[in-house]
Amino acid sequence: MSMGTQRKRHPRLLRLITLGRGDETIETLAASLGVSEKTVRRDIAGLRQLGIAIQEHICKNGRKTYRLSPDAIGQVRSPG
Repeated sequence: MSMGTQRKRHPRLLRLITLGRGDETIETLAASLGVSEKTVRRDIAGLRQLGIAIQEHICKNGRKTYRLSPDAIGQVRSPG
């Protein structure tokens, strides 16, 4: 995987998480992006290393869902 490809995918991933209903899973994100679940996990880890606060919630059924913290939404809308 090239860094260029990852850089193109990060904004799409953030958009999906931001505009979603809060029930985005690794599986749904991978399907929407056309990549593997492992790739989405790596991308989320990379975004977290950049300081983007992606929250992980575990539902009653054990499913993990992802959303941005309110602070992170502000970062994404007006970087810098």
